[in-house]
Amino acid sequence: MAGLFKMVIGIAIGAGVGYALAKRASTDVETGSTYGVASDVPPTGIKARLQDAAHAGQTARAAREAQLQERFRQRVHDPQAFTAQDPSGAP
Repeated sequence: MAGLFKMVIGIAIGAGVGYALAKRASTDVETGSTYGVASDVPPTGIKARLQDAAHAGQTARAAREAQLQERFRQRVHDPQAFTAQDPSGAP
């Protein structure tokens, strides 16, 4: 029963936070300013934030892939693993 109560409280808190963030985002669109606050900084809006998030995601993904490739190279004791090779077989 306690687990159900925690779940209901979590859903209520999540819905409240989601509503507040959606309200802030709609204010950003209407005012054209960052976080709904007028400033001297050029307006960025939601599109710029989404582009920034996408770029950060791509950067994080590339870094994680490089990390996993290096870990694999160390485990197989082959520093050339995951490197492009000439299809003709020439070194």
